[in-house]
Amino acid sequence: TWGSGMEMMAPAPGVVVGNASEVPKPTLAKRPEKSNGCAGTMKLTRKAVLSRAKATSLAGIRKLNCWGSRISDISICHELPNVEVVTFSANNIYSLEPFNQCEKLTELYLRRNCISSLHELFHLKKLPRLRILWMSENPCCGSDLHRYRMTVLRNLPSLHKLDNKSVYSSTFLGGSV
Repeated sequence: TWGSGMEMMAPAPGVVVGNASEVPKPTLAKRPEKSNGCAGTMKLTRKAVLSRAKATSLAGIRKLNCWGSRISDISICHELPNVEVVTFSANNIYSLEPFNQCEKLTELYLRRNCISSLHELFHLKKLPRLRILWMSENPCCGSDLHRYRMTVLRNLPSLHKLDNKSVYSSTFLGGSV
């Protein structure tokens, strides 16, 4: 991983230095852009939400599907108090904070986004009706899928399905059927 997002660079070749105390300090370079689609920002607007949901008011929206729309800014979700099902898979979403007031949310589909930290689950903890969460193929899932799943379930104990698998099945818990 890149850690802080910066990479140390060695001094340029051919630099002549008198003694060790005069060695130039390494410079920092920005991390190169990844090719995983997590670049750029596109805001989900009120107009787009109303159009996609075929609604006349944000309060009237129960389902919202913006699959594969390259959106990263979903702050409009703060204004969706009655939304129950949200499909935002295959986008560039980094944060789950905009969902923290969607108390009627029961299903949340966020597969293939840019959520890098499981700390983002904190924003979903106060959603009493959330039963289905699909977050696979996000950077936060990592290579240890068992650890990822157990962390999610520990933080969101009311879930019934995680990543399209029942939380009660033995295959989900790593056993065999």
